[in-house]
Amino acid sequence: MTSLHEPVMELVRATLDPATEQARSRIDSPACQVVVRAAEADIKAGGADNLHQLAVGAGVAAAGLTAWLAQERDLEPTDILTELEQAQAAHGRLSAPVLEMLKSLLTGPSPTRPTAQVCELRKRLSGRAIRDFGRTD
Repeated sequence: MTSLHEPVMELVRATLDPATEQARSRIDSPACQVVVRAAEADIKAGGADNLHQLAVGAGVAAAGLTAWLAQERDLEPTDILTELEQAQAAHGRLSAPVLEMLKSLLTGPSPTRPTAQVCELRKRLSGRAIRDFGRTD
């Protein structure tokens, strides 16, 4: 039986693979291939457990790494989130929904981000990731 963290670690390793950056199409990306295998397993099983596990695991891993980075730099996680927001605004490499997810995981729901809205955001992110990984443009 595969451990719960194994698919997420496979995705992390694939994301770090230089072939991911060099892929001409998304389907050629090792990271995309991890997601496609999870989707195919879900189709075969008639569920979505593998994709949900990847989405949740990736979010938790990102939040954990953000918290660790903050600790290593003797900062608060909110300071790192501010830096990420500034980098996103300047370079556009990190999507706003990902920042919202990190804020939710690291700081909890706020009056401007009720729990139901955060859950809806996570569902939309998961759906967008599934659609985007299947695209070849």
